[in-house]
Amino acid sequence: MSDANSTSSPTSNPELFKHYAFVIDGDVVWKHSILASTDFEMLNAIYSSSPEVVLIPDELNASIGVYEGWTYNGTDFIAP
Repeated sequence: MSDANSTSSPTSNPELFKHYAFVIDGDVVWKHSILASTDFEMLNAIYSSSPEVVLIPDELNASIGVYEGWTYNGTDFIAP
């Protein structure tokens, strides 16, 4: 059985997962675990990079796509 099809939980088999803490102002506010398998390699790479999470304004939501070259300057989203 592959890790991606495993019914194991992060609690019962923590070694099968990568575990992430979401920290705001020093406080752990959320914990999330993702299977440590090639099926989730991209997601684990994103989470491991300590990404900045930014709310997308409703009016831009349909426009912004992944891998299209959009950037964010700390205030505004900039089209490719």
